Amino acid sequence: MKSEGPPIPVLRQTRWTFDLPVKGQSMEPLLRVGDVVTVVCCPLDEVCAGDLICFQRGADKVLHRLVERKADAWYEKGDAELGGQWIRPDTVFGKALSINGQPLDDARQLSALRLARFEYRLRNALPRIKLPRFCAALWKRWKARRL
Repeated sequence: MKSEGPPIPVLRQTRWTFDLPVKGQSMEPLLRVGDVVTVVCCPLDEVCAGDLICFQRGADKVLHRLVERKADAWYEKGDAELGGQWIRPDTVFGKALSINGQPLDDARQLSALRLARFEYRLRNALPRIKLPRFCAALWKRWKARRL
C-alpha cells in the first residue's frame, strides 16, 4: 500500500519547505513551465490575499494566487485564467517563498493581485456580462507591460 505522507495540518506546523516544478501556464507571466517554486508549509494565519498559495486538488499540488479569504472558503485564481474558484482552507499547504531561488517581487505580485481582485469584483457585480473578451484584453495589456 502506498504511503500518503503526513496530513496537511501536520505539515503546516513543521514549516517544511519543498520545491514544486511549474507544469502549466495558469500563472504566466510570473511563473513559466519549468520554473521551480519553493513553498513553505505554514499556519493559515500567515497566508494573506495576494500570496501565491499551494493547495491540494485531487492528487495534484496547485500554485495559484489567493484573491480573497473568508472563514470557511478562500477564492484562488491563476493569474492567466479568467476565473477562479473557492477552495477549502484545509487543502492549503502554505505559500510560495521564491521562484528559481529568487525571492518573490512584491510589486509584481501586488499588480497581479489588483487585476485579479478587479476581475473578481466585476464578475460578482455584473454576472450577466460576457467578461472573457474584456478581461482577456485587460490581461494582454498587463502582460505586455510585464514582459
